[in-house]
Amino acid sequence: MRILFGPSKRQHDDTSLRTLVGHSDCINSVVFSDDSKFLASASYNKTNASSSECWRTFVGHQDCVSGVIFIPSSNELVSTSSDKTLKIWDIESSEYI
Repeated sequence: MRILFGPSKRQHDDTSLRTLVGHSDCINSVVFSDDSKFLASASYNKTNASSSECWRTFVGHQDCVSGVIFIPSSNELVSTSSDKTLKIWDIESSEYI
């Protein structure tokens, strides 16, 4: 996965500021927290959050995670899955509510 930042000319030279690794399968969704301190990612490998250094891994879906979003002004994250569930997670404890 690549995340590109900077002016338009930088985006066209195929230069990445940082490459994030950790998923063992394709990534379906990424989202930054409101304060831009955290990046959550959803993947087929059944984990849905990681950063340049993985801070938390959220485990609980029975199938691939298809989407993820931070709930604004809270310490919660929502994930959706091919297992037909939606889970709300406490970011600090990594447990679903």
